[in-house]
Amino acid sequence: MNVKTNKRLSVTDPKRFLREIKDEKPTVEKTAKTKPEKPTVETKPGDKMSGINAAYKILVEEARPMKVKEITELAMQRGYCDLPGATPSATISSAIQREIKTKQETSRFVKTDKGLFAAR
Repeated sequence: MNVKTNKRLSVTDPKRFLREIKDEKPTVEKTAKTKPEKPTVETKPGDKMSGINAAYKILVEEARPMKVKEITELAMQRGYCDLPGATPSATISSAIQREIKTKQETSRFVKTDKGLFAAR
C-alpha cells in the first residue's frame, strides 16, 4: 500500500520497490558519447558536382565576372553538373546569393555589379 496516497500498488520490479523504500537513487553509468566520424566524399571522374561548386569552378576558370545564366550554360555544357529543374539558373543564383549573405567575407563569390558574380 502506498503510504502517501493510501492506494494499493502492484510491484512489477522488486528491486525498484526496494530502492524506493531505501530512498536510494539508481546509479546509472554514463558513457562518453562520441560523434561518429563523417565519411569523406570522394568524387569519381564520372560523378557530377553540385551546382554551386560547378559555378565556382567556372568562375575560377574564366577569371572574369559573369551572369548567372552564362555560368549555368557553361557548367552544363562542360558536364560539371546536371540540374534537371525548369530554372537551373535561378537555382544557382539563389545558392550563390545565399552563400554571399551567410558567409559574407569568407564567401567564394563576390557580386561585382547587378547580376554579375565573380570568384574571390
